[in-house]
Amino acid sequence: MLALLHHLRWPITGALVLLAAHALEPLGRSVLFLASRPALWQPLALGMAGYILLYWLAWRSRHGRSHLSLLMTLEHELAHTLIAGLLGLRVERLLATDNDGGHISSSGSSWLVLLAPYVLPLALLVPALVLAAATRPSPAWALVLLGACLAFHGHSSWLETHRHQTDLKTAGWPLSASLIASSHVLVALWACGLALGHQRYFGQAVRNLWQFISGLL
Repeated sequence: MLALLHHLRWPITGALVLLAAHALEPLGRSVLFLASRPALWQPLALGMAGYILLYWLAWRSRHGRSHLSLLMTLEHELAHTLIAGLLGLRVERLLATDNDGGHISSSGSSWLVLLAPYVLPLALLVPALVLAAATRPSPAWALVLLGACLAFHGHSSWLETHRHQTDLKTAGWPLSASLIASSHVLVALWACGLALGHQRYFGQAVRNLWQFISGLL
């Protein structure tokens, strides 16, 4: 299984890059649609501003910085753990600290496990479930939650994605950069769909890719 995934790493990444390229136009249209709906973007902006305020307050306190750092590290290691488990690997140990990073020990590894924290928006799963269960139109408080989690996801991704990351070095920079860039586009499109209450724009991206492939064939 792991050997097959290793050989498929570039075909899978290439497919995601192509999908992301065909998602750019639907992403632009979804952002413009959101911008024209104050009832949607204002709660999102409020949630983002709330996270920024919370971060500022936490940064002024040693305990606040410690708790926020621990939360980001835990999310990072849980992403590793989730993909390792889905691949059938046995996770023997998960360590998350507030100032010394973290790591997992598992029965094997893969580029998917290494890059999971940089492409999986775990922080968005809670608002995604809330919005899926909420009535339509989406309540403002759920959009505030989505905005706060989006800000957390963007902040943690920014802090964790840098040239000294062992995960990225091990997976290889070309593969890492391609997968991370394409996943950010697709996550942004998915998040817009969460705010809008439908994933029609994401579906359009898939249809755009299918038309492109059909044209080649």
